[in-house]
Amino acid sequence: MKKYIALLLAAILCFGLVACKDNTGTPETSTVNPTTSSGTSTVTPPEKSQIVISRPADSSDLDPIGEGNTNLWVFSLCLEPPLLPTEDGLNVMPGIAETWEVSPDGKTYTFHLYKDLKFSDGTPVTKADIEWSLTRILLADDNAWAELYDNWEKVECPDDQTIVVTLNEIKATDEMIFAMFSSAVTSKAHYDKVGSQGFSQGPVGTGPYMFKEWHEGEYLLLEKNPYYRFADQVKTDEIKFVVVPDDSVRIMQLQAEEVDIMTFVPYNRMDELNALDGIKAYVAQGTGASYLVFNHTIETTKDVRVRKALTMALNKEEIVQNVTYGHATVATSFLPPGVPYSIADTITVPQYDPDAAKALLADAGYPNGFGITITINAGNTAYEQMATILKGQWSKIGVDLSIVPLETGTLRPLRNNLELDLHFTGWTSDIPDPSQHVGYYCIAEASHNANTGWEDAEVEAMAKQAAVELDKGKRADLYKQIQQLYADACPVVPIYYEGYPVAMKESVTGFVQIPLGNYRFDKLAK
Repeated sequence: MKKYIALLLAAILCFGLVACKDNTGTPETSTVNPTTSSGTSTVTPPEKSQIVISRPADSSDLDPIGEGNTNLWVFSLCLEPPLLPTEDGLNVMPGIAETWEVSPDGKTYTFHLYKDLKFSDGTPVTKADIEWSLTRILLADDNAWAELYDNWEKVECPDDQTIVVTLNEIKATDEMIFAMFSSAVTSKAHYDKVGSQGFSQGPVGTGPYMFKEWHEGEYLLLEKNPYYRFADQVKTDEIKFVVVPDDSVRIMQLQAEEVDIMTFVPYNRMDELNALDGIKAYVAQGTGASYLVFNHTIETTKDVRVRKALTMALNKEEIVQNVTYGHATVATSFLPPGVPYSIADTITVPQYDPDAAKALLADAGYPNGFGITITINAGNTAYEQMATILKGQWSKIGVDLSIVPLETGTLRPLRNNLELDLHFTGWTSDIPDPSQHVGYYCIAEASHNANTGWEDAEVEAMAKQAAVELDKGKRADLYKQIQQLYADACPVVPIYYEGYPVAMKESVTGFVQIPLGNYRFDKLAK
């Protein structure tokens, strides 16, 4: 039935009228006219090649200064900063800048852009667009990554092909920040036309793809950008991200060939899928980690003794074995081992000890335990399994865990407003440096310290110092101290380190997801 509906929709698009959501969020009607031949017959346009990718949650905000992997992994296919991360995630390479140089004092970066750059709407990229895009990062109140840019003094463009960024102090990560998704250059004219709301539903950029349709909660459709400077190398005309929260349904769709690629595959189905004819499943190398997040604004978990007790009553090994089936490893530091300066192998963390945990709870004033609620993403198999295991583990120390599933779109604002007792979350580093990760988890202004509400002035000061420290030895020492202090305070519990589990038809080629999570789909085909 789903295949039939997809074909019917394709027919409607080719021969009739279709109502779709444009970048302003309002319905528009578009007409597709066949090409007339010899006055009496029509020639059907060639069918566009399309790759369908299923994922458990939809995007929520496509503004490049926002956050969330479901957002940035998609808009990074359409928007480009001056530089890009390399495919190994360890360095930077040209984005819209073909070449660049740094002044002898390290405070001035000059980027020389590719000639005749155009946005996906066919308009030229001008210095007004560049200055607006990069200055907006510094002025926006809702920039989740503001602390990464706090040493930017000014952005200037002598002409349409040159960007000059002046810094007021040097950071070890300066060059890498120009490869952050939040440094993307977008069309100012488009923003002026549609406003902030319309912009968040599909900005206009220079990448290999552009936004075509977005039916929230259903699918987001990208189309090949005909003005991309390497458009002749892009192999697929359309990429369709369909939203299917239930893991089992997504697996059935892959088996029925209703989708070409399935992301966020539940670990307990990886081996099964990989054994099927016509399907390949694997875990791409990543810098990911899964965490249990405490709300530090509620009475129980604002007490460090309670957080430590709950951490000591959590058997990570049991969760890793029963949830990831050996496809992940037990986590220690909140900074994954694939990130520079991680001390995951040497850090001291609370060990599993239910008896000691129960004694610590009694010391905190809860000799008989208490009740608490964890809110999980509905349909997320891993989170459901983790919560169920956690409920059993914590019952041994008298803690009654209630499990409440919510759709991701409903859960997000509650999480961001610190209205959840507990929740699970994941993290993937976006630059080959710990400063972004540490800033998000340790500097309160970045997002309530990873939506925990936890604050520690000493750790925050160290995080800011480490970001500007150029001496590698001193940086390593600062990050070592930060990780140990963080582990002692238990703002979150790192549960396991992971890559990116994905499954797809064997016919699919060119699927690239770099260790930092970004998709590279210019060579994607089937």
